[in-house]
Amino acid sequence: MIDIKYWQFTLKHFEKNKYFENGLTMPFLIGCGEVISPNCNCLTIEEFTHELISSKVPVNVMYCNKLKEHVFSLEDRESTMHRTKFQGHFKEFGNLIATDSSFDYIQSSALLINMFKEKYLIRLQNQTYSKNIGKWTYFTLKELQQLNELKALLK
Repeated sequence: MIDIKYWQFTLKHFEKNKYFENGLTMPFLIGCGEVISPNCNCLTIEEFTHELISSKVPVNVMYCNKLKEHVFSLEDRESTMHRTKFQGHFKEFGNLIATDSSFDYIQSSALLINMFKEKYLIRLQNQTYSKNIGKWTYFTLKELQQLNELKALLK
């Protein structure tokens, strides 16, 4: 049996329904566990990063100019073909693939985790998981509805 994580279901559901353009932020993906699986403990940044790296399905990460944050998405066929064609041009941490140059200076998974902690630990501590119009908040009502859709599907 394949072990699919709640954040993977979230990415699949949000992509399928076109709820995002480029991907979802780390705080969103970690924090959404509170909504779709309230009895589980949210992952730490370190745990989440290790899950990304060891994921069976490749996960893309890129800097989103609209949000001014890194966003994550599951790799699709087109991305896989592009990565295969330009092999060696992408920074890879296991199955976490940087599709732009924003991680070129990161040399190890430990440095990657530290960078994510510096950026996002305060977001998780404050339960500000969603960035809208330049401001971090808890989930919007629309996002809560979208997450509750997913929660209903997972029952």
